[in-house]
Amino acid sequence: MKTAENFTTQEYEDIAESVNELYEDAEDQTAFAGCLVRLAGHDMMDYRYDFATKKDGTQSRSAINQSGGVDGCVDFNDKDNKGLVECIQEASLIDAYEEHCDVVSLADFIVIAAEATMARTSNSFGTEQLGQTDSYADGTMAKTFRDQFKYGRVTAETCENQEGLMPDPENGCDDINDVFKKHIFKYQRGREQKRMFAAILGAHTLGSAKVENSGYEGFWSDSPGEFNNDYYRQMITRGWGPDRAVNGDVERNQWKIIDSDPTDGLMLNSDLCLAYDNNSKHQTCMAENNFNNRKCKKLQNKGSPINATET
Repeated sequence: MKTAENFTTQEYEDIAESVNELYEDAEDQTAFAGCLVRLAGHDMMDYRYDFATKKDGTQSRSAINQSGGVDGCVDFNDKDNKGLVECIQEASLIDAYEEHCDVVSLADFIVIAAEATMARTSNSFGTEQLGQTDSYADGTMAKTFRDQFKYGRVTAETCENQEGLMPDPENGCDDINDVFKKHIFKYQRGREQKRMFAAILGAHTLGSAKVENSGYEGFWSDSPGEFNNDYYRQMITRGWGPDRAVNGDVERNQWKIIDSDPTDGLMLNSDLCLAYDNNSKHQTCMAENNFNNRKCKKLQNKGSPINATET
């Protein structure tokens, strides 16, 4: 029986290599990478704590139960997972899992597949720029993932009551806080908590949004096939303006690049809220004081969430 104690680094590398071979054979490698990371992310984001309700109507501080999370169980009927079935089939991911299903659960396999994809598309893969050829040499993302991997996730056979658990991008950081702050990273300290969910959203640097799946359209990065920091660079260094009613859908509103020639770049409310808010009082103060922030600092961090339909 395979246990955490006897799951070897070689077995991890063999699984990662199977996924990398699929990546090399993929007709659209960018779509392949986006699919696998999206699958792992959506498998994780249904994680929830349950809390008892006190007599005064408030919740207890300690959770009485937990559900969902990285369990290999994704509700493909949920509209937020639209397109995942097709991309998993196109990626031949089931074939790769069948090669290793005797040593790893589906839940663990999905994690390794996403890690292998991020490592394969990162700048450190092959470490040629470091004069190294070992994919697991010091300094590579592949080695970091492999060495930190925790074996033993149990695959759930059914996915009950999972619909509507993903954050709605239209609601910006309100939904991000509901999912990550109240549940997934609830017991992390404040600053670490924010760092963690900002890092999770960085997965948007791979792949794209498609109208037929999410209702949104475009790329978060100028290099959507590479796992790098371009998502954050785009957010901070580009000028963004509202792109309302995407493809005629008034319930789908995003942000587009407006400081240069039109591109396919996009950000969602749940992306830009990491860096910006709608703080009209601070803006007015800055304009009245020749952009001297010392006179306006007290007004910082007092704005409302940024929203493409209003801002």
